[in-house]
Amino acid sequence: MESILWSQGASPTESSTFVINGTIKREKYSESNQKAYDKLISMSEQVLHAKITNLLYKRGLISSYQTKIAHKKGDGIFFKSIYKSLDEAGRNIPYMFYCQTDNIDEAYAIFCRDSKMAGREVYDSEGKMLKLIFNLNKYTLISISLIIIAIIWKIIS
Repeated sequence: MESILWSQGASPTESSTFVINGTIKREKYSESNQKAYDKLISMSEQVLHAKITNLLYKRGLISSYQTKIAHKKGDGIFFKSIYKSLDEAGRNIPYMFYCQTDNIDEAYAIFCRDSKMAGREVYDSEGKMLKLIFNLNKYTLISISLIIIAIIWKIIS
């Protein structure tokens, strides 16, 4: 599966919505939906930077304390949070998304497309936050490299 979007139904009687590889599926019981859901759950166990995500939530920069992002190089990108869209009880509708890519921009573009297909509205701040957390590893590596170079330069001179 290249991409999977799951979102909760807008009412207790409405089934969950799946968008699998760009195709919307609303069946209550389906083997393909179950396989997709299992993939989402397995990816959710590899969370990146949970403390930073919690800090961003406390500062009001993201909409949900449940926001998580995971990345397994070569396997794909996973994130979960809530939509701006509300259910019948006035609560934000939760989602989980997986895309078989290592490019966060590509994954987020597919997420926005699939969310629109599912009739869900995305928070603008979520995209910025996802990209920041995803790229945090790169920023950390660059920072450490620059510090090492500065130390070596200091020792040499």
